[in-house]
Amino acid sequence: MKITYSTLSAILFLIFLVFGNANRADAARNIVKAEKFKFSMLPKGQPVPPEGPSPGHNGRPPVSPPLDQALLSFSN
Repeated sequence: MKITYSTLSAILFLIFLVFGNANRADAARNIVKAEKFKFSMLPKGQPVPPEGPSPGHNGRPPVSPPLDQALLSFSN
């Protein structure tokens, strides 16, 4: 029997699913605890900056430099 990549990945997925969550109640408690955490880069007490582009940004993406024709040629 030839085992294809998709068959092997399905078997490994089932093994990890069974043995990875041996204690599902504990895993569910950890998910609830993780939802309570607040992850941020700002120090505590700092106001959250408004959404939108930073100052000096005109809303357009930066212009890329022109491509050199020598870089585009594939022949030696």
